[in-house]
Amino acid sequence: IFDIPESTNFIRSASYWEFASPTAIGNIWYDNCWSFFAENWAKKGHCVWTKERLTDDEGTPSAIFSGDPTNSKEMKGRACQMIDLQIDKLADQGVKYAVWGILCFSNKTFGESKEVLATLQFGENAQEGNLYEPSRVQMSFELKGDSLTKFIAYIDVEERKLVFMDANIPACPTNPA
Repeated sequence: IFDIPESTNFIRSASYWEFASPTAIGNIWYDNCWSFFAENWAKKGHCVWTKERLTDDEGTPSAIFSGDPTNSKEMKGRACQMIDLQIDKLADQGVKYAVWGILCFSNKTFGESKEVLATLQFGENAQEGNLYEPSRVQMSFELKGDSLTKFIAYIDVEERKLVFMDANIPACPTNPA
């Protein structure tokens, strides 16, 4: 269990991957996703490639998906996909738990890739610096094995704690809702 600093206004999660021979097989996606729950674990929504924002009633986002990267046009087959969480706005929406996972839409296990990382950055200003700066990553988890899905951690939004799970819980990687 890790404390989330009180000064943290946003959390940027990222899935980063490198897949050998991307031009021979096309795009590969290891999708970054978050599912949101109330205190009683009633579903409050999600943010992933199929639903790019979680918003309040006025349309103010509390979670924003970066868009789908294309690794087939990158020489080494690398790509990075991000989701920003506004932790205080999640709390305002009644989110108690935020569950973080990586799902392989392309039906390729983590072990089939050259590298898959799940990373977190805690920050005070989401608009400051470059979109993804490895030097700002506070937590990095290497994903390996024969699974298509990995649930890495969950956040207790109210307590401002990140709980590491590292669970290969089966899920549908092509329909994350």
